[in-house]
Amino acid sequence: MIRRIFTPRFTYDNELDQQRAIGLQALVIVLLVLLGLLSFGMVVAQAGLIPQTGSLPPLDFGMAGALLVMGGALAAVYLLLQRGRLDWASWLLVGMLVMGTLIPITNYDFEPIYLLIPLIAAGVLLNRRGLVITMLLLAVGILARYSAVSQLDTPIRVVPSREIGLATFQAFNITIFIFILLYVFGGLSIRLSREMVRNFQRMQRVTKLTPRFAEATSEDELMSQAMQAMQEDLGYALAQIYLTDASGHINRRVRRGTSIQAILSTTGANPGESEVVAEAAQSGQAVLISDRDGEPRVRHLVAPARRAISLPVILTNGQTAAVLDFQSTSVTAPGSGELTVLTTLAQSFAAAWEKLIVTTGQTRIIGDQTAQIERLREQVGTLEGRARQTVTQSWEGYLHGRGDEMIGFDFVRQQGVNERDLRAASDLPPELRAALEKGEPQITADDAGQVVNIPIHVRNTLMGAMTFRVPAGQLITARQMETSRIVAERLGLALESTRLYEQYQAQARRERKASEVTGVLLGATDLNRLLNAAAGAFNEALGAVSTRVTIEPAAVAPPAVNGGQSNGSQGGH
Repeated sequence: MIRRIFTPRFTYDNELDQQRAIGLQALVIVLLVLLGLLSFGMVVAQAGLIPQTGSLPPLDFGMAGALLVMGGALAAVYLLLQRGRLDWASWLLVGMLVMGTLIPITNYDFEPIYLLIPLIAAGVLLNRRGLVITMLLLAVGILARYSAVSQLDTPIRVVPSREIGLATFQAFNITIFIFILLYVFGGLSIRLSREMVRNFQRMQRVTKLTPRFAEATSEDELMSQAMQAMQEDLGYALAQIYLTDASGHINRRVRRGTSIQAILSTTGANPGESEVVAEAAQSGQAVLISDRDGEPRVRHLVAPARRAISLPVILTNGQTAAVLDFQSTSVTAPGSGELTVLTTLAQSFAAAWEKLIVTTGQTRIIGDQTAQIERLREQVGTLEGRARQTVTQSWEGYLHGRGDEMIGFDFVRQQGVNERDLRAASDLPPELRAALEKGEPQITADDAGQVVNIPIHVRNTLMGAMTFRVPAGQLITARQMETSRIVAERLGLALESTRLYEQYQAQARRERKASEVTGVLLGATDLNRLLNAAAGAFNEALGAVSTRVTIEPAAVAPPAVNGGQSNGSQGGH
């Protein structure tokens, strides 16, 4: 309650104006209290004279009017401060002091030391122009006093023992008033300058913290760095982070433990914490808490903290993701500079947190895609392996069917003949063996010239190689090597097509022969003709010398249950 009386309801944007308004309001309240005590003293003094005179003494209307004007002026100053009219309030207070000093200045018993009161008040409340105007008014009053007192030539008797009490009282009042002015407003610029320097240093620390926040790889690491910055870099006694959901409800509270790296997480929150955090999360503004607040807000403070600042962490989508809580042992209310520093810290924390969320999501997606690619790669490798195995088995079967382990041909020129001759070969020259082992085109040189070895692939399966021999002085270009590689690929495709065509023809002949045998067998009208036709077909198909067909079901079947006899017949050709 007392704090609200001495603190203006209007919040000034300028920290200097805010402190001046607080000091001026405190001064006005003190003056109103002194004015009330003076009025009460006058009433008591008037009432004390009633027993002596037997009646109510006459009221000093001049003094009563002066007290009323001063009270009204001080009340007007108080109202102007509440409405944000700091300059008008300052001018009104200084004007009241100037008028109160100039009105009795022509009296002989006026003490010139009273002129210091409006002069010092103008120096601490007004700008230079206001100070000059005040000085000019006081100079005019001094000249008026000189003009009025210089005309007096009546001797005045002064008894020091009688005047010393009044002079001492006046000097004491003047000294106290000047002390109050200087105490409230003196050193304000120095104090604010120090606060600005301190906030500037804090802002530099916060600027250096932004890259550290961005380097965090996990949520716990980011929170640990933020709380460490609150306590060690900014000097707060306690740092907490309240995690909220979309509706502003607290779902976790995180604070630092006894060690530097320790983190203590709790899910509970007392009513004071819930109220403060919910207010910060829903309003999106900083919430200030002091030990002078009532229940349950004061329970938000953790001893020995005397005040706290709760700042929301707002993401770019407008959602409040958390609330940062700074608690300090200082009793001084935070200024706008300190709030700016803490707001910058909260914004840096929000940007780093949002980046971490996006990075974590992207990392998870990339990990899933990488795992899927690896699975697809394994499947492709398996399919390629099966394809190579199939091609290899097919060619091995094809070569075995031809009765060869490999097929080789040499394209050579006959001696004395310009035409070239294709000759079958079953050997494997060393050059071809090297090309088959490495599976890459190679160029080797010997005494007879240059040898170019080109591997032959069929569906990514190395099937063979081809060798070219060129004269020793002939240059083999990259274009020629590329042409050779293309020719080898086309040769592989042609070989595969030829093999498939031959196998297809062989299969077709077998199917045709099987169809002919089936027709002969189905055309037989008795058993002997059927067996003879089958034996003849087998002899023709396999080149057999003799064929025997045995029909004896009991030879391989289990005995009949009913003990019946089995019939059989055999025939041969």
